[in-house]
Amino acid sequence: MRNSEVLEEDADLDTLTQKYTSEAIKYIFEHKDRPFFLYLAHNMPHVPLGASEKFKGQSKRGLYGDAVEELDGEHADIVVRLMQLAEQAREDLGDYNRIGKRARFFDDAPPRPDIDDWKKEQKQER
Repeated sequence: MRNSEVLEEDADLDTLTQKYTSEAIKYIFEHKDRPFFLYLAHNMPHVPLGASEKFKGQSKRGLYGDAVEELDGEHADIVVRLMQLAEQAREDLGDYNRIGKRARFFDDAPPRPDIDDWKKEQKQER
């Protein structure tokens, strides 16, 4: 499904993770010029399980492990795309802030645009 539209009935579980990733990346690029929120909740690794041919038989944990490894790979693809867009935006902004005045970036201030990592923040709080 995409919003309330049914895209495929009886989806092929072996390609479902890749389809979710494709949709996520498509959404990211369609919304790259403005702030957006992407909530991606994969079906895997919940039963029934599936993994693409690239990952089947790769894990010592069977199909469950294959599905988890595929999720890791697909999430990495999404993060790489986001980081590429963030880097491009930083290059486009140069040393100017949003209102066109010269800005000085300090080492302790995160450059914008930013990708927040709540897990990293939790570790720093401990």
